[in-house]
Amino acid sequence: MYGMIHKAAEDFVRVHNGPAAWDEIIAATELTDAHFISGRWYEDDVTVKILVTTAEVLGVSVEDAMEAFGRHWVVFAGSSAYKPIFDMAGDSLDVFMTNLDRMHDSIRATMPEARMPSFHLLSASETELIVLYQSDRLAGLAGPLTHFVTGLLDGLLAHFDEAGEITSVPADNGVTFTIRRAAASAAA
Repeated sequence: MYGMIHKAAEDFVRVHNGPAAWDEIIAATELTDAHFISGRWYEDDVTVKILVTTAEVLGVSVEDAMEAFGRHWVVFAGSSAYKPIFDMAGDSLDVFMTNLDRMHDSIRATMPEARMPSFHLLSASETELIVLYQSDRLAGLAGPLTHFVTGLLDGLLAHFDEAGEITSVPADNGVTFTIRRAAASAAA
């Protein structure tokens, strides 16, 4: 994964838990500044080491840490150098989800080694969205990635001033996420 993920993890910890927690993570992982260059590609195991150690230091499950990090990723990406691309992806959750793969293609142009996931909006209505998530990383990281995407989708709901409930089920070719919008949940 690219160093921008590592920078986002650092930002996540510093914002929510302070610099001392981040210093403890760095000490435990024995990583250096060389592992936090945004445009540089790193092996997935380095990223996993950061995220697992983050969960341990924060005293939460990896799943909970990944969901919280997914929510934070939306804020981080939306305020980074990629903000213009993020903003062009759409001004509603439905449109954004439709354009997410295009956004990833734009980023891939500057980060050629990136192994971006794919998000297919299978259906959209006033009450729910159904999204198919696909990644070549699912084989080894299905659990943590599913929780990260749950947090990411929750972060996108908040970004677009919506709320809702997110569930997921494994699919033959990825993971299917259902986003049930809060207005729909209240009506049920």
